[in-house]
Parts: sequence; C-alpha cells; structure tokens
Amino acid sequence: MEEKFQDLIPYDFLQLCYYRQNLQNAANASFTYLVKHAEDIDTRINFELYISDANVDTQQLEDLEEKTFGVTFKQAMNSYEKQDHLKSMKHLEQALEEYFNAHDDCRLLCEGHLFDPTFGISSVAEMFLRSFKCKNDCRMKLNIFYMPQDEKKIIDFPALCYSFLYDVHHGANSSQKALENLESWILLDPGNSVAQEQKKLFSSDVQETEVLARN
Repeated sequence: MEEKFQDLIPYDFLQLCYYRQNLQNAANASFTYLVKHAEDIDTRINFELYISDANVDTQQLEDLEEKTFGVTFKQAMNSYEKQDHLKSMKHLEQALEEYFNAHDDCRLLCEGHLFDPTFGISSVAEMFLRSFKCKNDCRMKLNIFYMPQDEKKIIDFPALCYSFLYDVHHGANSSQKALENLESWILLDPGNSVAQEQKKLFSSDVQETEVLARN
C-alpha cells in the first residue's frame, strides 16, 4: 500500500473520479500521476483530452505532489527568462538547499525500516538491505520532473541547477563562481558533452584573458 502511494497510483484513479465533475482537477490529477508514469499511454490520452477543453487553463496546471524545491526552481526559471541574474542565482541556490534538505529527510525516513516490528531477529540483514535500498532510491524519487507538453524528464536536479548557475554567473562575468558551478555540474554529470564543451571554452577564455593582461 505504501509503495502505491509513493508511486502516485491514487492520482490515476482520482483523475477518473474528477472527469465528470471538474476537468481542471482531473487535469491536475493526471498531470501529477504522469510525473512518475510518463510512459502510461492511457493516462496521457486522458490528459490531452482534459487540457483540450476550453474550461481547463493549462497555465494553472499543478503537480499536486510537487516539492518545495521544484516550486523555487520554477521561480528561478522565470527570472532566468527575464535575464534577471541576481534573482535567478538566489532562487537556484535556494532550490539546491531545499533539494538537499529533502534528500536528507528522505534518507532519514528510510531509517524506519530498521525498526519494523514485523521483522524477526533472523531478518536483521533484510531490514538493513531495505533501508539501504530506500536511501539509494531517494535520489531517483526526488529527481523526476515531467512536463507532459514537452515530454521532458529530468533525472538529476542538482546538476541541472549547477548548469544554470554556471550560465548566469558566466553571463554576469563572475568567473570564479562560474568555474565552481561548472565543476560541480561536471562532477554530477561527467558524461554531459555540453558541460565538457563549456569547460573547454571557459579554459580558452581564461587563457585569452591572461594573455591580454600580460600584454
């Protein structure tokens, strides 16, 4: 039962319940369910049906289980699009702090598996295994963002934040901060070709600046 709630299964039933009563709520429920079940064709078809109705405001779509850091990240993106570097930096840094707090909370909740009264002494190893798996899953639980309109799934929230922090600091000519965030981005996502290319360009810019300074 606990796993069904964590997988947002109730929202799949809820969207059907709302279908005849409130299409905006039905759209929100299906939107929330699709966060973790983007591959569910039936729910996606229902979602498209809901948002095609004139009574549904797509600008008011809401992930009913959205974490605080997700809301803050959206604020950061609004500031980023307006090229407001200071506000964007502030919100991105706040989103990262909120994410890591949520990650700590998730891992702490996993400790509950160590105190499960239904487990006997012979199951101690299994308790520790469940706790370890639960903690290991926290990253994936917190790193899924799904935008049905764009069909995008983001699976590394901190790396995403660091990529934008690099960009805004670089745009604000804050070289040291830009480099720090670029290195954090690469550390979390070493296979990202864009990040690697940015590092080459950044190093090239620094070398050029040093040459000009000597001359």
